[in-house]
Amino acid sequence: GSCWVFDKRGEIHMLKPENSVRCGLIAYQMCSAVNMRRRTNVGDESRIPGCSAEEGHIVVGDYLSPSPYNNNNGPFLRLTNGMGWLFEYKRGEQMMREVFIETGFWHFRVVNEAGIQLRKQPIDKFKFRFSTVYPPGEILMCDRKIVGADGVNFYRVEGTTGWVFDKRNGSSMLTPCTAPNTFTHSPNASLPSWSIDFVRGMACAIEGIHEIGLNEQSRVISFSKEGATKTRINIYYTTRTIGTALDHPTQGKTQLFRRNCTNTELAEIM
Repeated sequence: GSCWVFDKRGEIHMLKPENSVRCGLIAYQMCSAVNMRRRTNVGDESRIPGCSAEEGHIVVGDYLSPSPYNNNNGPFLRLTNGMGWLFEYKRGEQMMREVFIETGFWHFRVVNEAGIQLRKQPIDKFKFRFSTVYPPGEILMCDRKIVGADGVNFYRVEGTTGWVFDKRNGSSMLTPCTAPNTFTHSPNASLPSWSIDFVRGMACAIEGIHEIGLNEQSRVISFSKEGATKTRINIYYTTRTIGTALDHPTQGKTQLFRRNCTNTELAEIM
């Protein structure tokens, strides 16, 4: 049957025109220390205890919305990884300012002797850590870069929503990796994107391969293949980039990335 929705309740807007909101990765730098909020409200009753961004910190979100009220608050940024909400203005006072996110491809090797732990936000603080730790020697492929106020560069690890950083207290955490055997380029730059269904259909026709994850935000579908060594295959279906990672019996952990792969190359790699 037919159902209805409504655009506002009293002074509160329930729906917004599509052109009044922004979606996609958005970054802000804090002008003041602010507690994250549970919802689009600047009031203290919405604060998340013990969860704040300090002055100078950079935060990222995936949705920017004006205030549901006609006031001097907002717009409100929904932080990635379920971290809550922050706001650009509070009662007319600017609390954060938008900063640039660079898009590209960067390859790094982890050089910190203790490894590096993935962050939920581009902030090098304990409370923002994921459980994922990349050990020394691991090669990381990154697709976004944000320059911090203190000159530290934060990079988003491709296929994740997490961030790593290149230095801490002047010591390097990562070093650029340009080894030609870790990345290959294909001349097929004009090929259209793969669909998720196409990649899954290709996998169904190959014995011993199993889907282990899909991240639609990062546009990557991952598979595991059993053999002499266990291999992880990450397929970035919109760019036809394929990353394979395995723990080689003599060479140790190795990764290989190929861009703009053909359908035949996809089948061969699988």
